[in-house]
Amino acid sequence: MTTHNKNRVLIFILVLALTMVACSTLLGNDSEANISDDVQIDDIQLDDEPDYYTDFEDVDDWMFYYVFDLDDYSLETDSNGLSISIVNPDDIIFAYLDDWYTDVTVTTGTEFVEGDADLTYEVMCRSNDIGEYTFAFDMLGFYYVWYYDVGNDEYTELDSGETDSINIVSGLNEMLVSCIGDNLDFSINGELVSSIVDDTLTEGQVGLAVATYGEGTVKVRFTFFNVFSE
Repeated sequence: MTTHNKNRVLIFILVLALTMVACSTLLGNDSEANISDDVQIDDIQLDDEPDYYTDFEDVDDWMFYYVFDLDDYSLETDSNGLSISIVNPDDIIFAYLDDWYTDVTVTTGTEFVEGDADLTYEVMCRSNDIGEYTFAFDMLGFYYVWYYDVGNDEYTELDSGETDSINIVSGLNEMLVSCIGDNLDFSINGELVSSIVDDTLTEGQVGLAVATYGEGTVKVRFTFFNVFSE
């Protein structure tokens, strides 16, 4: 199982607009929201149209943060989504939407492309100057829910466990994260894997991240990102 101990104090902002012009090929796509029929959680009703959705045709709405030198990362957008390559082990790259949410549900698609599969895919909600909630899974079949305390630069594990809902062989997975009231729910490929109660945070940004733990370059892809707010 993964221990999430990334040092967030070392993270610096990535000037994404310049980077994406240099390394991206932007292709047109239709404006259909990506909502799989099998992504369901009891008591969560997803509207036909989300408040925000992207197939990552562009990333103008996103703020990216990284740890090491910019040359250690590669970001590409194309018709398949947002591809992220990371060179260093024990590294992480974050991306946050500009908008602020209180009660929110997020769905996103992830794909393992190549490299060392010792990594976690992560979705954050209620990220603010106090902390954030992080929902993650790895390619070994484990899921995690963490609370990050900004002041102490410390992660606290709220929940974790093993699940057979992760598609380890194909590397294609979908996450659904819901932060509504004090209820924090996490679904992977339509299966509810975690449902906890925590009232520490009430509002903030949503985002995504990839953290690496093994050696060698890793390439992953986020295929879509949808936000439903109450």
